[in-house]
This record gives sequence, structure tokens and C-alpha cells, in this order.
Amino acid sequence: MSNQLSQHYILSLDSSMTVASVSLGAGGVLIDSIVLTRQKSHSEQINKAIELLLSKNCVLFSQVCAVAVTEGPGSFTGLRIAGNIAKTICYCLNIPMIVLNSLDILKTHTLNQINSSLKDACIKKFTKQNFENENTIICSMVNAFKQMVFVSVDQLNGTIILPPTLMTLDEVMQYLITSYSSSSILIVGDGFDYYELDWSKDFLNLLLIRPKDEYKPQLDYPSVDQITISSFEKYKTDTTIDWKEFLPLYLKHSEAEENLRLGKLKFRNIGDI
Repeated sequence: MSNQLSQHYILSLDSSMTVASVSLGAGGVLIDSIVLTRQKSHSEQINKAIELLLSKNCVLFSQVCAVAVTEGPGSFTGLRIAGNIAKTICYCLNIPMIVLNSLDILKTHTLNQINSSLKDACIKKFTKQNFENENTIICSMVNAFKQMVFVSVDQLNGTIILPPTLMTLDEVMQYLITSYSSSSILIVGDGFDYYELDWSKDFLNLLLIRPKDEYKPQLDYPSVDQITISSFEKYKTDTTIDWKEFLPLYLKHSEAEENLRLGKLKFRNIGDI
């Protein structure tokens, strides 16, 4: 890595899930971060967190070389919050934007944790045999509410089996039971625990034991460390976009759009108001 690249600051924003984060990195190394847990206040907190983070680390806005943001899938409102803030910064500073997929961050971080778990056993009963077994897969699952989840499925070597998809709980169970009845499945993301009482016994029998409680936050939400690493990998290979090109990966309609589609909400003419 060139010394010049190691001095390029990248500001990363994620509000795709209930736990949001603002982080600062350089050269793929996390310098500092602020994690936000009050979901309904993300819009108020992120701007303040950015200012605090930069000030605390004596970094000027003018020194930021790129802004990374998670595109989703995830919270409809959350994706708009981080996305709009990132676009504004990139526009004002005339710098590129780096786009990261929320489920990909979960998967990649989990693979790194699995490697380390072979040493410190952070994942109960996840052994070297599990890791080397080609039938073991990772299912990244994020809560989409109303008995739905955003899901992606990958092999342990990183090969994509199912790209990010919106599914009902029944569709997830049917898909995995039908296609992977002879596999061991490790699920990460907040979607599994949110619906813990709704999974069938046949489905639960496919799963590897979940991580210990102290490790769950690291595997159930996008890691600031992994966001830092992934954003730098894209930055150094010039895998960036102009802020005008950014579109959140919604996959799911907003509640208002869904109500309109179902006929529960109707437009009114201005003259009728």
C-alpha cells in the first residue's frame, strides 16, 4: 500500500438497520467510530456524530477523500437518511461516493469472524470441519418487518447462491429446507432473532448454533471494521460513483406505497381539499 493512500480519509455512514454507525478510516484501518442505537433519532444523530467524529480526530471536512454508504437492503427511511447525507457531503466537497451492500458486509465480516473463531471459539460448535465443509452456507437475514426479511445466501468461499431478496418467513423456510436439507446453515443478521418464535422445527434443525450473546452485535449488524476495510478496497480500485448515481437498494415499497398499491390509500385532487 502506498503511503499516500494510507493517508486518505474515508468517512463511512450506515443507517440501514436499527443500529447505525458513523466511522472514519484510512488505508483500510478504522480510526474511530460512533455507534447509534436510537433508530428513530438517526436523522438527528448522524450529522452530530459526523461533526463530533471529525473534530475528535482533528480531521477537517476538506481532508475527507470519499464517503462510503450502505445502499441496503434495510430500513426504507434509514437508507434515505444516510444516503442523502452522503450525497450532500460528496456534492459539497466534490468527492466520490463508495457504495456498500448491507448483507455483503454481514457476510464478509462473518467469514472473517469464522476464521478467528477457529482459534477463540466465538461461535459455539463452529469447527474447522464446518468451515471446510462445502455444504455449510451463510444466510444473511435482515428484518424487513411484517413477517418479511431481506435475505442473501452464500457459500463459505464467498460464492453467491442467492443475491439480496425480499422474502416472507414461509418463503425463506421453504427455500432453505427444500434446497439445503443436507447442509448446515449459519444465520447472521437481526432478522432471525426478531422472529425467533415463528421458525419451524424442521428449519431450526438445519441451523448451526447461534453465536454467543457477547458476539451477536458483531454478527447481527454491519461491522464498522468491515465497512472500513470494504470501503478502502473499493476506493483503492476506483470502484466509486458520482453522488448523482446513487440509488438505495430498497427491495420493498414504503408503507405509503404499499397502502396505495393495495388500494388502502387514494390520491385526492387539490380541488377536493
